[in-house]
Amino acid sequence: MVMDHFRPQVIQDNPIGAGLDTFRDSFNATCQRLGISPSTEILSELEERDIKYLALDLVSALQNLPGRGSFSGDLSRFYAQIDSEQFDANSVIPLLRDVINEAPDEILLAKAYATLTESTPPPRPQAHVLQTPYTHSTSSIVNSSEQRQYMDDLLKDEMGPLYIGIPGFYETFYGKIPGLEENAAAVFNKCQEGDVPLYREDAGWTDWPKDAQEKVVLKWFAQRVYLFQNFAKNLVSAPKSTRGPLIRPNKALEGSRAGRKPDVGFVDDLNADEDAVYHWSQVLVPGELKSNPTFDMATKTWLDLARYVREVLTAQDSRRFVLGFTLCGSIMRL
Repeated sequence: MVMDHFRPQVIQDNPIGAGLDTFRDSFNATCQRLGISPSTEILSELEERDIKYLALDLVSALQNLPGRGSFSGDLSRFYAQIDSEQFDANSVIPLLRDVINEAPDEILLAKAYATLTESTPPPRPQAHVLQTPYTHSTSSIVNSSEQRQYMDDLLKDEMGPLYIGIPGFYETFYGKIPGLEENAAAVFNKCQEGDVPLYREDAGWTDWPKDAQEKVVLKWFAQRVYLFQNFAKNLVSAPKSTRGPLIRPNKALEGSRAGRKPDVGFVDDLNADEDAVYHWSQVLVPGELKSNPTFDMATKTWLDLARYVREVLTAQDSRRFVLGFTLCGSIMRL
């Protein structure tokens, strides 16, 4: 039986187009990291972990395609299945190959659905009412650098499906902050003034480091934050800033057995110093830096940020949520 979201008219009205280019970028970035030429021939030679990461990236890209109806629910279940012991990494290689080769939409969607249904196991039997459920989580194991792979698996299981471009995100977190839009617009306009503006609509930030090397980008980021704060000082309605950028990628923060070293972030110290000692209890917003823009939507990037978020929540048990950001090349995502 042909599912409604695979009918020719539905596919025609909702073409994939460039919707899976983020996955292809992730594949190219994986090949670049491994020092091999990007070709579908090498898929069968990749380690199972790399195949799983690629599969997760593909599911994330598929989830953001429009007009797929109940297919989204199937994708959510498949996302959780990828890291299970029953998952066969080889079973997804034909689908990965077709996506990389940009096969026609109807072939891609049909094969995606076939892969999902073949890989999803039958539901587990319901536990007896007297049995005590036991759930593995990242909080149930000792946090150490030797357990990074195991932590990755648990983190992915805890996070479940990840989404981008969430409607109403800005309104939910920032919509009720008095004067925020006006002050932000005023600071941004200041950056576009003068004969040599800091920002131009046709070119972006004019002094952005071309090679996006970590040390140079971090210095640029810190300078930009302090510049924004100085601009905001002259605005009557702008609140006084009490936080500063955390720039110390090679120094671990206090309060973590694993010795986490966040690339960038914000702490409750206006005059944050690279040589000062900071604790995870002081981190307000963690960040993750990648020099390559193709890592913007890669699973590995999200996992790295998730580790930092977990450290913040562990050290600050009164917090209900943590905002974080990634900076991949010149692409920033909140």
